[in-house]
Amino acid sequence: MERFVLAGKEAWITFAEDDGEARKAIRLAKSLRKTLTARKVLVIIGPEISHEMTECLTEEFDVVLPLNVKNLMADGNNDFEGAVKIALHGTRMYKAGIVLSPSIVVSYYLYIMSYEGNNC
Repeated sequence: MERFVLAGKEAWITFAEDDGEARKAIRLAKSLRKTLTARKVLVIIGPEISHEMTECLTEEFDVVLPLNVKNLMADGNNDFEGAVKIALHGTRMYKAGIVLSPSIVVSYYLYIMSYEGNNC
């Protein structure tokens, strides 16, 4: 978990490079909402995210930002998470942003989240 100083309100920030990671990011967003967070929830997405998944992300997140990784990963660096963190240093959207891996789930109480019948 890393903290970035930005300008505006505070936000939870996660990222998704592909549709599989996007599904994890959606679970993270849902778990953050279950804790009744007052912060905005933002996701930064890579170019491999499908249009359908982008629509699902738009429904779950307050902000969906596409990331142009060509410039940030031009030196043969294939670290999408690193590219996200570099891009965040240049933004002024929020006063503080806490970057969370899409693979974690935040729980207020232990609960089971079921996605049966959900396309996202």
